[in-house]
Amino acid sequence: MAVKDDYLVDTLMNMGLVDNAHLDAARPAAESAGAGLIDTLVVQKIINIDQITQARAMQFGCEQIDLRDLRPRDDLLRAIPRHIARRYQVVPVEVNENELVVALSDPGDIDVTDGLTRMVDYPNVVFKVASEPQIRAAIDRFYGSANEAVERIVQELSQTQVDLDQVQAEGGAAADGAGVEMDDDSDAPLVKMVSLIIQEGFKMGCSDVHIEPFETRLRIRYRVDGVLREGNAPPKRVGAPIISRLKIESGMNIAEKRTPQDGRYQQVIDGRVIDFRVSCLPTIYGES
Repeated sequence: MAVKDDYLVDTLMNMGLVDNAHLDAARPAAESAGAGLIDTLVVQKIINIDQITQARAMQFGCEQIDLRDLRPRDDLLRAIPRHIARRYQVVPVEVNENELVVALSDPGDIDVTDGLTRMVDYPNVVFKVASEPQIRAAIDRFYGSANEAVERIVQELSQTQVDLDQVQAEGGAAADGAGVEMDDDSDAPLVKMVSLIIQEGFKMGCSDVHIEPFETRLRIRYRVDGVLREGNAPPKRVGAPIISRLKIESGMNIAEKRTPQDGRYQQVIDGRVIDFRVSCLPTIYGES
């Protein structure tokens, strides 16, 4: 969800789930956080994910579908390969010679609907609506989960007990021009986590990766074809170490947390050297 979902406000009001008082209360918080009204209403527990899914289905006249009991079949996996499912965040539901039924979270996303229609070899593509968590869970069931790798690395982080004061000291040295050793055993889980996040975005064909702290969670979003799509995220408690690691790698001053900073670094992915530009911004819940 993002600012692009604010078109649902009128539909949610027609459903009796949101009123003007809710909107007036949410707008200052949305503007302060740089978030959309829909995101803010969810954070304030005025509406929930299921109600947003219902509103999307109603807005576009699509059938809503529950994916929890959907299991992978060979014909479905052939209809939409893994890289397309992850790139567009869609799940194949039914298939025959002439028609492919696909579940997605936002039928108003023209980049997804048009792009998928062009990429699959079916004369008719029917879209049904499911919640974003159900879409992600179904993709993991069908094509394999990135969560397992995240959980393994989080466990390594817990066992290693990364010392942030030491990371800050190393970052200060990097800012002063001194060399920083990147292969220390205590830093290995952080390096793996950063690499996993970047590689997942690379596989999706993204142009931007956003690592965003909130009050109770960390959000990872990938910009694919101009649209931000939420991906698998580690627990919020490892968000600050991840940001610190990125600041070190990109040559930023890790001790400075109150002003925006920019940096650059390189990472090898699938045998290719990729240049990354990194921008770090302070937010009310930590650095983004």
